[in-house]
Amino acid sequence: KLLTTMMLALAMVIVAAPRSARAQPAPGLRLPDGITPATKDAIDRGLAYLAGRQDRQGSWRNSGRSYGGYPVAMTGLAGLALLMDGNTTTQGRYAAQIDRATRYLVRSTTPSGMIARPGQESRPMYGHGFSMLFLGQLYGMTEDVTRAQELHRVLTDAVRLTSRSQSKLGGWIYTPDSRGDEGSVTITQVQALRSCRNAGIT
Repeated sequence: KLLTTMMLALAMVIVAAPRSARAQPAPGLRLPDGITPATKDAIDRGLAYLAGRQDRQGSWRNSGRSYGGYPVAMTGLAGLALLMDGNTTTQGRYAAQIDRATRYLVRSTTPSGMIARPGQESRPMYGHGFSMLFLGQLYGMTEDVTRAQELHRVLTDAVRLTSRSQSKLGGWIYTPDSRGDEGSVTITQVQALRSCRNAGIT
């Protein structure tokens, strides 16, 4: 349910965003197949909406504030959306937001390797997985050596946490020590592990 709710929330971001000037491709720039000017406009409005909702700490929260607002999970998801626009921590129109999100997630790393904010997320493996996915993608793009070393350390510890939390059946569930499994949590961990593997962390 949580995964469905978060995905619906992100989809509604596009619908609820205030209309701005219609986005048109730059002269000579061809939009990808399936992306019309109207679709591009909706994406741009959705990203602007997300950028405007980031808090001063660098996080996003579920607007309902249930269970603390799931700031790590929502930050990982919002960060992914901004990354897909071609932003990094140093380049792109939302570079500042990516940088703040990255700092927030790095600060959220616990000694166990879990990326979580204790007491603010009742099912922290979602946020852990989304954060690994976001940071893994960013790690593969970063040009800052110091930042790359920091991300490598965080992701290496996070991968180890995910590895030792796997159930006997091969899946994962809401908390790292439950030894159970559930489909949507398992998907987040597999996607996160693949992101890290693609970036060179196995």
